[in-house]
Amino acid sequence: MFSIWASMQASADQAAQFACLPGKPAWGPANLDVAQRLITLQVLAALRLA
Repeated sequence: MFSIWASMQASADQAAQFACLPGKPAWGPANLDVAQRLITLQVLAALRLA
């Protein structure tokens, strides 16, 4: 459970930081889809289901 929370916090923190960089687009749905897939794989691997 901690791993899921930490991943989401890191994504939220990084999205806010990247939004401050000139010339960098804000995170959008495509970025969130990738993050969701990566977190799902991480959790499944930790449970040895992947």
